[in-house]
Amino acid sequence: ALGVKPASEFKFIVIACAAGEYFSKDAGPVSVWVETDTVRASRGGTGTAKCGGNYAASLTAQMEGKEHGCQQVLFLDAEERRWLEEMGGMNVMMVFEDGTLLTPPLAGGTILHGITRDSLLTLARDAGMTVKEERYALDQLFADAKSGKLREVFACGTAAVVSPIGAFKSKTDSCTINNNTVGEVTAKLRQTLCDIQFGRTADPHDWIRTVA
Repeated sequence: ALGVKPASEFKFIVIACAAGEYFSKDAGPVSVWVETDTVRASRGGTGTAKCGGNYAASLTAQMEGKEHGCQQVLFLDAEERRWLEEMGGMNVMMVFEDGTLLTPPLAGGTILHGITRDSLLTLARDAGMTVKEERYALDQLFADAKSGKLREVFACGTAAVVSPIGAFKSKTDSCTINNNTVGEVTAKLRQTLCDIQFGRTADPHDWIRTVA
């Protein structure tokens, strides 16, 4: 039928294939535009689902970010436009001077329950890091980056893997993270995750599955 209605039947299809990296691994830390006008998802919506609409909602902001020299966009919450949530196609994590790893919480129902996100939180705990899933305000990010309290920030997802972020820009402020270089924690988490994925090291959590 041609119309808008729930499907009466569907096919569940799994496609297993190699995925290229979202950012060039030789590009170095990326710059991120902070979107303060539009939102990616709101409570009660599809923010937690891996659906095409979530990516479509980010494209206008992505184009705006590109005009400001940024490769990605970071969205804030829909209610206060204050709290960090998710990037256009990936999760975001922060590393502080005391070794704490922080990422926005899933409780609001607007952030994708990413497998890479969950894997990195597990690996960080394995490494003895303090892991927090808490709200983090944009103005606090700028302040912590400028004071040195915020040491590293990275994007993470299926294609992004672990991609360092070197700068944030918004209409009213900007900051540089870790002198626009790759941080030690970011590099270590990426290496550990990739080593498990490629079978170069032991898989202590039984994540790897043979599919063919």
